[in-house]
Amino acid sequence: MFFADDKGHQIGGPARQVPADLGVATLVPGTSTSAGFLLFNDQVREGAVCQPTQVIGLRVYPPDESTALFVATATRICAVPRDNGWASIEPVSGQR
Repeated sequence: MFFADDKGHQIGGPARQVPADLGVATLVPGTSTSAGFLLFNDQVREGAVCQPTQVIGLRVYPPDESTALFVATATRICAVPRDNGWASIEPVSGQR
């Protein structure tokens, strides 16, 4: 998963995946699940370390897929990648 500008180009580094040993989640048609997403506040990291940049959404790659889905969400993020990421995605948990 990564943030994209209005041309679809990646901005910043990809979201860091939080590791988990939870096995494989299998959904049946008509059910859904969720995963936590954490974005560090770019207001705290103004300047060269962060380079706050406007984005229009996220490109998300579902498991075992090579084609990304687009999720529109206008926000500002840090354009400078860092080792442990400005954003992280947690494992899928629970079914609804």
